Amino acid sequence: MTVYNHIISKDGSCGLNVTEVPITCVGSAFGECCGSDGQCGSTEAYCGIGNCQFGDCDEAGYTFDGRCGAQFYGLECGGAWGNCCSNKGV
Repeated sequence: MTVYNHIISKDGSCGLNVTEVPITCVGSAFGECCGSDGQCGSTEAYCGIGNCQFGDCDEAGYTFDGRCGAQFYGLECGGAWGNCCSNKGV
């Protein structure tokens, strides 16, 4: 079984850090959405459709750990994970 870890943002930045451990905004003081610019926030600019990588997005965001699909909150693949989500959710 693969364990997926993440780090809660301490400075408002989010996404993949240099060690490829995802930094999430969920639970941070900066907002619950990781915007497409790699910054945390809670407005449409961060949480809106097409603006949100992951977190509490208005619609499904993009996976930050390779898990995707219905069993993972509808997260979509993209970027480093490719553009397709298998029926196994990876």
